[in-house]
Amino acid sequence: MPPANDPIPILFVSANPPGTESLATDVEARQVDEALWTSLHGERFTLHHLHAARIGDLARSLRRHKPRVLHIAVHGAEEGGLTFNAPDDWEGQTLLAADLAGIVAAYQAEATQKLRLVVLAGCGTAPAAQLLCSHVDCAIGTTGDVTDRAVLRFSPAFYAAIGDERSVGNGLDAALADLRGHGMHADAGLFQLATRPGMDPSKIVLTDARRASLSDAHLEYLRRWFGKSWASVNLADISQRQERASLLDVYVPLPVDFKLDIEVKEQRIIDWWVHRERSEDVRLQTAPTERRSINRRGGLQPPNTPDEFAPDPHEIEAVKERVWAELGVGETELQKIVDHIQKKIDERIADGGEYKDGTGWWYMEAHDAASVQNRFVLLGEPGGGKSSFLRHLALCLAGEMRRRARDPDVPANASLEALRDWLLGTYTPLFIELRALVASHFPTAH
Repeated sequence: MPPANDPIPILFVSANPPGTESLATDVEARQVDEALWTSLHGERFTLHHLHAARIGDLARSLRRHKPRVLHIAVHGAEEGGLTFNAPDDWEGQTLLAADLAGIVAAYQAEATQKLRLVVLAGCGTAPAAQLLCSHVDCAIGTTGDVTDRAVLRFSPAFYAAIGDERSVGNGLDAALADLRGHGMHADAGLFQLATRPGMDPSKIVLTDARRASLSDAHLEYLRRWFGKSWASVNLADISQRQERASLLDVYVPLPVDFKLDIEVKEQRIIDWWVHRERSEDVRLQTAPTERRSINRRGGLQPPNTPDEFAPDPHEIEAVKERVWAELGVGETELQKIVDHIQKKIDERIADGGEYKDGTGWWYMEAHDAASVQNRFVLLGEPGGGKSSFLRHLALCLAGEMRRRARDPDVPANASLEALRDWLLGTYTPLFIELRALVASHFPTAH
């Protein structure tokens, strides 16, 4: 058995050959990755995605990534077979259930890190799952035609439970309960778990349940945050009630002066940019012309010299910037926020809601800034919520670390889930109040 803190690789294999019905496998992979990352042991999982997979890619990818979990998201074929891309990528090619079992058996024979779980997220894959159980601890397949919508609910729910140190059996139960809770009873009845003879699925825990390696002193440090005087607030400051409440229970996210324009078509984000008012667009585009402009023959005119060929600022198309200038971050970092917005749209659709096509604004909050830039100064008027934001962040991070260490009596709202749209993992908080620091080291001179 590998050490408890070793990474747990997952190989996510997808294929959607030309001529086959479209599958939302990229969405599924992203949702699985996010579900794992926000779970109790998310930092231990690594997801490797093999796109447009061909049959010949499977054995090579197993040897390369040495996964503990193999997830195959493809169309099912007859008798439990799976449809991969053909060698020329222009059509599909069926991998028979017995041949898939042979590939896995050959890998397992000399694997230094054994494959333990296989998930076959396609239609009618239960026969293949049964065959695989001669070579792995357990496998999940389906007994009929499962919908794409059901898979998009099942997969993240299942892996979220696995990442929370639940057994494979309990993870399956949790995912099926989630399907039924969203009215997909027929789909829930299709998923089937097969296990190696003598194996109990309630005992198969991929995270090898052990307490996180936090010392007693570390845990005591984290617990102290919840005894701080500022960890509760006086309700008389915001209402007529003369009592105190936990900051975790009454905190309201802190907005910042930044927003994104998101353009959506057919429920997919097709473009995005930093939102600016019309006057800002004109100023941004005319500023370079005011300094210097290039005439039609390529000569450089002196600064502020009028250019007869300069376009009318009112006719210029808006510049689509992808920079959060105040934070010094660009498109790569902002794309993480955009990807999370797409996830929220997907979740709304999966829950039976709708999202209209067009362009809309998405307002950013202080936690969004912290998710993409780990060094910044938060400015604002006194009483604007700056200190409350930092205190709430410290409590949530401390609470999450305590949860992962299985420390008892952690407040319900002290977790990463309480940090709306948080994109990072957890850290040990170091909250230093400059007022207290200065007072302790530089007492007032008499």
